[in-house]
Amino acid sequence: MTNISVTTGLFFAAWLVAASVGQAQPHDDKEKAVLAGALTQAKIPLQQGVHASAKEGKPISAKYEVEDGQLQLSV
Repeated sequence: MTNISVTTGLFFAAWLVAASVGQAQPHDDKEKAVLAGALTQAKIPLQQGVHASAKEGKPISAKYEVEDGQLQLSV
């Protein structure tokens, strides 16, 4: 592979990433707003959910998310 084709490939890959990030931004802002509103309805704090999940194994991450209009805690 020549330097020109490698450079062209890298440029094209960077362009694809930049284009996908640019399109995702408004959607992400809307999701964040929906999540922020839903968090006021959370019945348990994140720390309590992580502690409860430790009974099944070692939790490595946790987050609240809105799926199908419902607030869910994923650990």
